[in-house]
Amino acid sequence: MRKKIAGLIIVISGMIFGFEDSRDLRGQSLSSTKSDTIFISYSDDLRFKIPQKHSYHQTLTMKLFMSQALFDGKLKRKDNGKSEFARKRIDSICNLLPLSDAGTVHIDAFHSWPPVPVPDGRGGYRIDLTPGPISPFLGYSVEDETEAQRRIFRYWASKEIDVTSEGVDFLRETAFEGYEPMAWWFGGGLRYYLKWPASFYCGGQENSEWGKLFGTSMHGEDIVRKDRDQLPGFKEDFCLKTVIWYYLNRLDRQYVIDTKNYKEVGFSSGVKTSLSEGQYKITLGNRLIAENNDIFIPAPWINSSSIIAYSKEGYKSRDWSLPDEWSEVSSVKLSLITDKGKVKIGVAKIKSGAITLALQKDEMVLIEKM
Repeated sequence: MRKKIAGLIIVISGMIFGFEDSRDLRGQSLSSTKSDTIFISYSDDLRFKIPQKHSYHQTLTMKLFMSQALFDGKLKRKDNGKSEFARKRIDSICNLLPLSDAGTVHIDAFHSWPPVPVPDGRGGYRIDLTPGPISPFLGYSVEDETEAQRRIFRYWASKEIDVTSEGVDFLRETAFEGYEPMAWWFGGGLRYYLKWPASFYCGGQENSEWGKLFGTSMHGEDIVRKDRDQLPGFKEDFCLKTVIWYYLNRLDRQYVIDTKNYKEVGFSSGVKTSLSEGQYKITLGNRLIAENNDIFIPAPWINSSSIIAYSKEGYKSRDWSLPDEWSEVSSVKLSLITDKGKVKIGVAKIKSGAITLALQKDEMVLIEKM
């Protein structure tokens, strides 16, 4: 399905990064593990294995927690990021795991102030998101925390490792643009899409209308957790989110039209996305390449001679116009993409610059030049 598109696997560890020794939640010393693999225990019955070598164009990294550490039984900030202890922990994990090969690490819940549960007066709790000290013991201000986070970003960067995190500006006074290149959840609305190109700062998933118009990727976490063998819904999310996100993120954002009943985003190469009364379209020049839950989009991660067609509900017959650069093509190869791999299904003739396809529900087809 992905072929040459790069993937990122984030191993969710049980380690709160910054304990006095590098131990997981069950107390197992990480340094005692075998040299060829590392085991991080997340619970008594679940283990993640990190091999030294991996394939399928995957980058393997880890999710860590760096907000707090335990000292003498008290919960404290690690000297606001300035201590040698924090640097030692980063050095230690980099020596233990091949994070420098990945070039990225994910720091979860990397907030500048905490979400605080407070009684709601009805026997329950509500979450207070008001900015305040992250530690009740040290008295550092939000500004102090923010500067400490910048130092942490810079120290990871000195090892040529980019840091990604959970959000953009949630529980933060800054988005850390220039420090953090990707957020698991991309929020902030239209202003951030217009402020930064995707090559500078991107998501992640974004569930708003603007996420659909600018492109949102998928989260595979829940799909894998539900059924790691069959992966129900993975194909749909990949085609209707990641394929579009990958395509649009390689274009320059040029303009936005934002009215009550109509929204449009213009990109370079004559690409437009639009949303009107629930109808979603992507056009390339005068060619339709996506409409609601049907797509017919170039697949540049494979090569310049490949197109992905997908339909959520399926259709008996639909004509799709081919790109101008395919004008000399008279026949194309068709392959069905399944969880077992690519299966050749035949050859289709091109008539008047268009191809007629019939897709079953949740079917994905690769179209390639002969």
